[in-house]
Amino acid sequence: MPNVVATKTKVGTKTKVAIAVAIGAGILALANAVAPLVFFSVTMKAPVSKAVLSGVTTLAASTSESAAAVSFVVSGLSVPVAGVNKDGTGRTWVASWDTSAVADGSYSVYATAKNAKGAVVTSAKVLFTVSNKKAAAPKTKPAMAAG
Repeated sequence: MPNVVATKTKVGTKTKVAIAVAIGAGILALANAVAPLVFFSVTMKAPVSKAVLSGVTTLAASTSESAAAVSFVVSGLSVPVAGVNKDGTGRTWVASWDTSAVADGSYSVYATAKNAKGAVVTSAKVLFTVSNKKAAAPKTKPAMAAG
């Protein structure tokens, strides 16, 4: 059975991979390729974990490189893309989300980003609470009639 040896060496931002097969006393080089490393990522910036939200709030994410598109998903429901805007670099993305459209309770949000090369990445989920309950107006006692 031949012995297979694979070696990796980092060259700048790329990894050089060499694969050799040892057959008996001879060595046959099969491949010597340079492949780019993928570091594209997306990170949620707002809301922060365990935040208590009400009314219209901002969802924000940043990407490690310019992104072609970013979307936000709140507990499985996509936030309308029309509300997403990016800065001039394509690395900061925000959307407004009206929490009054959902019931009070616990939710999660994550961002999905796609770069120009077609790579799609997803951020970690951020857990938060929606609390839109209005405080009850204080009860006043009726004025007593003088008598």
